[in-house]
Formats: sequence, C-alpha cells, structure tokens
Amino acid sequence: MQEGKVVGVAFQGLRQADNIGYMIPTTVIRHFLADINDGKYDGFGSLGVMLYQGLHNPSYKDYLKVPQNEEGIVVIETVMHSSVEKILQRGDVLVQIDDYKIDNDGRVKIYGLNIDMSEVVEIKQIGETAELSFYRDGQIKKATATVALNRPVFEFSRQYDTTPRYVCFAGLVFVPATRIILNRSGRNGLWICLLSAVSVPQFDAA
Repeated sequence: MQEGKVVGVAFQGLRQADNIGYMIPTTVIRHFLADINDGKYDGFGSLGVMLYQGLHNPSYKDYLKVPQNEEGIVVIETVMHSSVEKILQRGDVLVQIDDYKIDNDGRVKIYGLNIDMSEVVEIKQIGETAELSFYRDGQIKKATATVALNRPVFEFSRQYDTTPRYVCFAGLVFVPATRIILNRSGRNGLWICLLSAVSVPQFDAA
C-alpha cells in the first residue's frame, strides 16, 4: 500500500538479500483482469521485432538517413510470421508508437517515468493495434500493427510448468520443436527439430 492505494501484489521474497521483496504491479493485474473477462487467458502480446540501440552513433544515424534531431531504435530482425513481418524490415528506425516518442535507448515516457517501449504494447490486449512511425531510406512512414503473441519458430522459453505434447506413431515419438531439443541433441538436433516441426502440428495429442 502507498498513500492508501494498492501498488502491487507481493508474491515472492528474498531473505538472503536483506528482505528484498517482489511484487506484481497494478498495470499487470489490470491487464490480466481485462484479459480473462471473456473467460479465456490470452497473455501479453508483442510486435515480434528485434531491436538495436544504435542511434547513439551519429555516423550510423547518418548512414540510416535519419535526421540528426530525431531519436529512435533500429530494427535488426522481425520474427517469422509475426504481425510486423510485412510492415518492418531490417534497417528501419522506429521513432514512435502511438503517441509515445521513442528515445535512442528504446524507452518512452509513460506513467511519468522512462520505461522500455515494450510497455506501450504490453498494456494492450491481443488483437488490439498500435500505430508505428518509422524511417526507411530517409522517409518517414506510418503503419498499423496488430498486437499478437508472435511466438518464434523455436521457443526461447523453457516451459517446465506444462505437460510436454507428444504423439506416438509407428514406434516413433514426435514432440514439438524447441531450442531445448536443438541444444541437447548434438549434431542430429537440427534434423530432429525439423522432423518435429513438420510432423507435430498435424496432431494435437498429449
């Protein structure tokens, strides 16, 4: 509580670090409550893009043909099949999301604070849109992007709290392709993952 208002829900403590506590902020709680209002939890969305804080370098900014008085963050890659795959491309410079200007560190001013630009997207529900302003070849462009889960082909996360999906067929066990399999299967890992990626979506057994 702070001045009679809830600022978050405490969920974890760290006794070895002088009683440091962790809490879930109210912005996350509000997003969750709005999300499950229809009886289904969709999660937090993203734009599906990887970014680089490169405009601190004036020469690089000049190379990308961005005006020297502008700030922003550089697109280095989009996630395959993401909601911005056909909107953004490598070398684009994002300068604004909705009404929020992006600085060279990839941060925006929101809630009276300087916070990572991802907050502008994460406060939205899946399926909502965000207005993007970006430079490409020295020209300012605008586009509307849909907020989605935008999962990578090979998941980064290690999902220990869910039951693994699998299906047995003709004496073989098929599982979804993940980075864990790729990392742990050695030289044959890529072939195993490709086989998994092609085969498993045809089944939904667990």
